[in-house]
Amino acid sequence: MKTNCLPKMTSVLLLDRDNVEVGVDVKVLALAGTVAVFMSDRQNNTSSSISRNAATYLAQLAQRLSLHPVSTQFYRHVYHPQQGSMFGRFDIVWSDADLVSYKFVMLNNLDEGKRLQDWIVKATVVPITYGQTRNLAKPREISPAAGY
Repeated sequence: MKTNCLPKMTSVLLLDRDNVEVGVDVKVLALAGTVAVFMSDRQNNTSSSISRNAATYLAQLAQRLSLHPVSTQFYRHVYHPQQGSMFGRFDIVWSDADLVSYKFVMLNNLDEGKRLQDWIVKATVVPITYGQTRNLAKPREISPAAGY
């Protein structure tokens, strides 16, 4: 069995494009002025809600976690016991705090994926509050200036 780089994630309730509440596993890490948000489908989801709802999820997470678009990178994390952790990166175009468009790119585990796994080991976990998991909390800025 291969290593899961993100074994402990936090379940966050988000609205999908049909306005249905869906749980998505999320982990926020920070290192050297960069914040990274990792999303994984919950194991009880029968299909990939992230693939179908990425645009709505990305915008909700950015707003709810008060993320600074310029210093935040979003990733999709998929774990298979035979292959280990695999990652895809969302290349996002923002206009202020609004998501304009995005492109999704799978990272290969030989170079980009390996560099990301090394970054994850060095990074610090940014806590997600219960209120943020349910959209109850007042936004707080997560940025390099906040010490993450």
